[in-house]
Amino acid sequence: MPEVDKYIIEAEHISFRYGEEEVLRDVSFVVAPRSYVGLVGANGSGKTTLLRVLLGLSFPSAGKIKLFGVPVGAFCDWRKIGYVPQNVFRVDVNFPATAEEVVASGQFSGSYVVIQKAMSRAGILHLRKKRIGELSGGERQRVFIARALISDPELI
Repeated sequence: MPEVDKYIIEAEHISFRYGEEEVLRDVSFVVAPRSYVGLVGANGSGKTTLLRVLLGLSFPSAGKIKLFGVPVGAFCDWRKIGYVPQNVFRVDVNFPATAEEVVASGQFSGSYVVIQKAMSRAGILHLRKKRIGELSGGERQRVFIARALISDPELI
Protein backbone atom coordinates (compact mmCIF):
# COMPACT_ATOMS: atom_id res chain seq x y z
CA MET A 1 0.00 0.00 0.00
CA PRO A 2 1.14 3.60 -0.54
CA GLU A 3 2.09 5.89 2.35
CA VAL A 4 0.06 5.24 5.51
CA ASP A 5 -0.63 8.89 6.30
CA LYS A 6 -2.47 9.39 3.02
CA TYR A 7 -5.51 7.40 4.12
CA ILE A 8 -8.28 8.07 6.58
CA ILE A 9 -9.26 4.39 6.73
CA GLU A 10 -7.21 1.33 5.87
CA ALA A 11 -8.88 -2.06 6.12
CA GLU A 12 -6.79 -5.12 5.30
CA HIS A 13 -8.29 -8.61 5.00
CA ILE A 14 -11.08 -8.01 7.55
CA SER A 15 -13.23 -10.98 8.52
CA PHE A 16 -15.91 -11.13 11.20
CA ARG A 17 -18.11 -13.87 12.62
CA TYR A 18 -21.19 -13.97 14.80
CA GLY A 19 -20.63 -17.43 16.25
CA GLU A 20 -20.46 -19.80 13.28
CA GLU A 21 -21.92 -17.27 10.83
CA GLU A 22 -19.29 -15.46 8.78
CA VAL A 23 -20.59 -11.95 8.11
CA LEU A 24 -17.46 -10.38 6.60
CA ARG A 25 -14.81 -12.27 4.66
CA ASP A 26 -11.45 -10.86 3.55
CA VAL A 27 -12.63 -7.26 3.12
CA SER A 28 -9.90 -4.81 2.09
CA PHE A 29 -10.14 -1.15 1.07
CA VAL A 30 -8.74 2.30 1.71
CA VAL A 31 -10.46 5.68 2.01
CA ALA A 32 -8.46 8.73 1.01
CA PRO A 33 -9.11 12.23 2.38
CA ARG A 34 -11.91 14.14 0.63
CA SER A 35 -13.45 10.91 -0.67
CA TYR A 36 -17.15 10.11 -0.72
CA VAL A 37 -17.92 6.47 -0.05
CA GLY A 38 -21.30 4.79 -0.06
CA LEU A 39 -21.92 1.52 1.72
CA VAL A 40 -24.85 -0.34 0.19
CA GLY A 41 -26.19 -3.84 0.45
CA ALA A 42 -29.17 -5.94 1.43
CA ASN A 43 -30.47 -6.11 4.98
CA GLY A 44 -28.23 -8.41 7.00
CA SER A 45 -25.31 -8.17 4.57
CA GLY A 46 -22.86 -6.77 7.15
CA LYS A 47 -22.92 -2.99 6.58
CA THR A 48 -23.44 -2.05 10.23
CA THR A 49 -21.06 -4.78 11.36
CA LEU A 50 -18.35 -3.37 9.09
CA LEU A 51 -18.85 0.12 10.54
CA ARG A 52 -18.72 -1.25 14.09
CA VAL A 53 -15.47 -3.07 13.30
CA LEU A 54 -13.98 0.05 11.68
CA LEU A 55 -14.75 2.06 14.83
CA GLY A 56 -13.32 -0.58 17.16
CA LEU A 57 -16.73 -1.38 18.68
CA SER A 58 -16.50 -5.00 17.50
CA PHE A 59 -13.33 -6.98 16.93
CA PRO A 60 -12.60 -8.75 13.64
CA SER A 61 -11.70 -12.44 13.60
CA ALA A 62 -8.94 -11.56 11.12
CA GLY A 63 -7.36 -8.50 9.53
CA LYS A 64 -6.07 -5.06 10.44
CA ILE A 65 -7.70 -1.63 10.57
CA LYS A 66 -6.08 1.77 10.76
CA LEU A 67 -7.78 5.13 11.25
CA PHE A 68 -5.66 8.11 10.19
CA GLY A 69 -2.61 5.81 10.10
CA VAL A 70 -3.11 4.50 13.65
CA PRO A 71 -4.26 0.94 14.49
CA VAL A 72 -7.91 1.19 15.58
CA GLY A 73 -7.13 -0.28 19.02
CA ALA A 74 -4.68 2.58 19.73
CA PHE A 75 -6.67 5.35 18.03
CA CYS A 76 -7.86 8.03 20.46
CA ASP A 77 -8.42 11.20 18.39
CA TRP A 78 -12.17 10.62 18.10
CA ARG A 79 -12.92 14.30 17.45
CA LYS A 80 -11.75 13.59 13.88
CA ILE A 81 -14.80 11.39 13.38
CA GLY A 82 -18.42 12.61 13.27
CA TYR A 83 -21.08 9.98 13.85
CA VAL A 84 -24.73 10.07 12.79
CA PRO A 85 -26.74 7.31 14.52
CA GLN A 86 -29.21 5.20 12.55
CA ASN A 87 -31.94 5.22 15.19
CA VAL A 88 -32.75 8.95 15.39
CA PHE A 89 -36.39 8.17 14.67
CA ARG A 90 -36.84 6.36 18.00
CA VAL A 91 -36.52 9.44 20.20
CA ASP A 92 -38.74 9.72 23.27
CA VAL A 93 -41.22 12.46 22.36
CA ASN A 94 -41.05 13.69 25.96
CA PHE A 95 -37.26 14.02 25.99
CA PRO A 96 -36.77 17.62 27.21
CA ALA A 97 -33.76 18.67 25.07
CA THR A 98 -34.10 21.19 22.26
CA ALA A 99 -32.57 20.69 18.83
CA GLU A 100 -29.93 23.27 19.79
CA GLU A 101 -29.03 21.36 22.97
CA VAL A 102 -28.68 18.09 21.07
CA VAL A 103 -26.37 19.74 18.52
CA ALA A 104 -24.35 21.40 21.33
CA SER A 105 -23.79 18.00 22.98
CA GLY A 106 -21.48 17.11 20.08
CA GLN A 107 -18.78 19.63 21.03
CA PHE A 108 -16.69 20.66 24.03
CA SER A 109 -16.24 24.39 23.59
CA GLY A 110 -19.85 25.42 24.21
CA SER A 111 -19.42 28.13 21.57
CA TYR A 112 -22.77 29.55 20.49
CA VAL A 113 -21.25 30.59 17.14
CA VAL A 114 -20.06 27.03 16.42
CA ILE A 115 -23.48 25.62 17.33
CA GLN A 116 -25.27 28.09 15.07
CA LYS A 117 -22.86 27.41 12.19
CA ALA A 118 -23.44 23.63 12.37
CA MET A 119 -27.21 24.11 12.53
CA SER A 120 -27.10 26.50 9.60
CA ARG A 121 -25.04 24.03 7.53
CA ALA A 122 -27.69 21.37 8.19
CA GLY A 123 -30.53 23.78 7.36
CA ILE A 124 -32.15 23.63 10.81
CA LEU A 125 -31.33 26.95 12.44
CA HIS A 126 -35.05 27.78 12.50
CA LEU A 127 -35.68 24.66 14.64
CA ARG A 128 -33.13 25.50 17.37
CA LYS A 129 -35.68 26.07 20.19
CA LYS A 130 -37.98 23.16 19.31
CA ARG A 131 -37.85 20.04 21.47
CA ILE A 132 -36.30 17.05 19.72
CA GLY A 133 -39.50 15.02 20.26
CA GLU A 134 -41.57 17.60 18.37
CA LEU A 135 -39.54 17.27 15.18
CA SER A 136 -40.30 15.08 12.19
CA GLY A 137 -38.00 12.16 11.41
CA GLY A 138 -36.21 14.12 8.69
CA GLU A 139 -35.74 17.14 10.94
CA ARG A 140 -34.33 14.90 13.69
CA GLN A 141 -31.94 13.37 11.17
CA ARG A 142 -30.69 16.87 10.30
CA VAL A 143 -30.20 17.65 14.00
CA PHE A 144 -27.92 14.63 14.34
CA ILE A 145 -26.10 15.56 11.14
CA ALA A 146 -25.49 19.03 12.62
CA ARG A 147 -24.28 17.33 15.82
CA ALA A 148 -21.79 15.31 13.76
CA LEU A 149 -20.64 18.43 11.86
CA ILE A 150 -20.09 20.58 14.96
CA SER A 151 -16.55 19.37 15.64
CA ASP A 152 -15.58 19.84 11.97
CA PRO A 153 -14.60 16.16 11.62
CA GLU A 154 -12.40 14.74 8.90
CA LEU A 155 -14.60 11.65 8.60
CA ILE A 156 -18.39 11.34 8.94
